[in-house]
Amino acid sequence: MGQAKSYAGRMFEFPEIGALPRDAAKLAITKPLRDQGVDVTSAGLDRAVSSLGPTGSQLIAKGMIWSPNHGDTAFTVPLFDAFMRRIMPGDDWRE
Repeated sequence: MGQAKSYAGRMFEFPEIGALPRDAAKLAITKPLRDQGVDVTSAGLDRAVSSLGPTGSQLIAKGMIWSPNHGDTAFTVPLFDAFMRRIMPGDDWRE
């Protein structure tokens, strides 16, 4: 007998999607960047994820990124926090 499924049976099927092979993962990162004129070195791609923590901490300290949730990173306008502190009148907003 065939393997036909009802619409509901197909709608709730979740195929497993695994990790890309290493070369495909590198291409998925580098191709869009290169298409935009960004030069990517393989040294940066070969770093262990655990080695990126100190870099992230430095970028957070400089106000260039922030982490709204554990494992998430959002970019900010560089030095925007210092700019806001300079232009905000009064002291009632300070803690």
